[in-house]
Amino acid sequence: SKMLAQWADADDNTDWVPTDANTASGRTLEGGNELIGHCKVSRDQNLLFSDTHAFVSQYTGDDFVYNIRRLSDNSGLIGPKACCAFNNVAYWMSRDHIYMYDGAQRSLPNIEDIHSYIFDDINFTQRNKCFMAVNEVNSEIWIFWPSSNSSEIDRYAIYATLTGVLTALEVSTASAMKSLTNRRPKPPPSSVVLMTTFSGGSPVSLATISWAPGIPKAVPSWNWVGAQTVQRSASR
Repeated sequence: SKMLAQWADADDNTDWVPTDANTASGRTLEGGNELIGHCKVSRDQNLLFSDTHAFVSQYTGDDFVYNIRRLSDNSGLIGPKACCAFNNVAYWMSRDHIYMYDGAQRSLPNIEDIHSYIFDDINFTQRNKCFMAVNEVNSEIWIFWPSSNSSEIDRYAIYATLTGVLTALEVSTASAMKSLTNRRPKPPPSSVVLMTTFSGGSPVSLATISWAPGIPKAVPSWNWVGAQTVQRSASR
């Protein structure tokens, strides 16, 4: 199932096969056609995203391991990398809006000011290239997307978490984009690398998701399977 979310055994994060002797398991979620990605919000809470829905996954540590509930409809993830978290707040881009979650879902402040600039002129055939990143130095959330006339990223917005100011910008050249991304802070050394395996092929990198330092190994990592088999491939 493309909506199957799985987790590893709490005592062995390489053991994904459910047995009576471990806590490895999985759950088929309802709401959407396929799972797209996830975002770690806090020590024991994740957001899971399908193409149309958002879900909250709370680590419980009991026999059920996770409590998963549907957060909202019509707010799925536009692409696998179009989400991030900063100071226990998650941010993500759906097909027609940008949201945040700090215990409750709400619209990104002031998104109405640039909503049409983003979503009235976005190349949806290249939507998987949309991504978000955190600038920890300036407490900013950066949002990147391709405009309707571009097959590559050529526009971005910066949300200042301390002031609520949201600014939309345009990248005029590929070299300018490279220079811009090179100035972004590097991700923390602890991360989860999602690997996708196609039938008969070797695993290739699908996405890198930041993993907060100090997460106990007892908290299992996420895996979702569908048309592609996605597996955890990094240490915490």
